[in-house]
Amino acid sequence: MSPLDLDRLALRVRREFQEMPGLQVSFSQMTRLCGLEPTTCRAIVDVLISCAFLRWTPRNLLARVDGQTPFLSQ
Repeated sequence: MSPLDLDRLALRVRREFQEMPGLQVSFSQMTRLCGLEPTTCRAIVDVLISCAFLRWTPRNLLARVDGQTPFLSQ
């Protein structure tokens, strides 16, 4: 997968979380919600966590970090 493809998918996932405030999902739910293969989904999650857009909750769910600023080109 090219960096551009990864960036586009990360932007798509980011928009899902922006459209649904308070969304918290498990990793397997994330793969189904976004229609991604687990390996691709893991790469997207890693990107979004490294950019401080997503975080792991104590219940091992993925959630949006509060106080967001855009990190990907719109």
